[in-house]
Amino acid sequence: MLHACFNFGIKGDYDPTRITEKRFYIQHNPVTATKKNTKASQPGNRVLSHEEVRLFWNNIDNTHRVGFVMACAIRFMLATAGQRPKQLLRATWEDYDFQRNCVTLIDRKGRQGTAKIHVVPLTGRAMAILRAVREVSASYPWPFCSGVKGRSGANKGELLPLTLESLKNGFIRYNKALAERASAEGKPAPEPFTARDIRRTVKNLMIDAGINREQRNLLQSHAQNGVDVKHYDRHEHLPEKRESIRRYDALLDKILKGEEITLVNMDTYRQQKELSFS
Repeated sequence: MLHACFNFGIKGDYDPTRITEKRFYIQHNPVTATKKNTKASQPGNRVLSHEEVRLFWNNIDNTHRVGFVMACAIRFMLATAGQRPKQLLRATWEDYDFQRNCVTLIDRKGRQGTAKIHVVPLTGRAMAILRAVREVSASYPWPFCSGVKGRSGANKGELLPLTLESLKNGFIRYNKALAERASAEGKPAPEPFTARDIRRTVKNLMIDAGINREQRNLLQSHAQNGVDVKHYDRHEHLPEKRESIRRYDALLDKILKGEEITLVNMDTYRQQKELSFS
């Protein structure tokens, strides 16, 4: 953070387009030589089991102080294959196409990042959630809006969609409920998880469903590499995304119904293929 602050000051001093007379007079960035603490920024690796996913889906709406709209938003994250929650919460009713059953999200990296259009196909499960939440939020600009207005800052008094902070609190309250239940049963509390872990969990479920890496990245709007992607590949990839989310939803359906799921052991599969050709 300090490194970024000093860089901001240096660039501001020598930016010919600046409109303010304020100067920082910074000659160099003193934090440049400071080594980054990699241990403090290790990526998470929490992945929910199938049973945890089922319990989460079935019980999030019964969690204390998690409202109906919030529960719908959390389930919608799962139903749409782990889309980024910030983009889902900010999407308005106008971003939804109920003829093609899809939603257009704006994918932007960083404050000055170039906006990228990300079209997500919606399954019957996702459409059912939208129909349910429409009973509450049809008169608001956003599906996932509880009618609460901003209480402070620049948005004070303005109607807002659900915020990431509210979403975070929803996960905290669900984890707390799990911990209290485990304590009452004399069991250790399960490892807590966040919205980011849901996205990672969905990625693993798509692997279980046999969706290849390219299609997984398309569906979750990860950066695509290559000259052809940058210059020529600008269509929405809707057919591929529809097939991927169909396969993912079929697996999710079995998980939510508590059905036994047998996954292919790839090492065993490869050995059998080798024997069949020998």
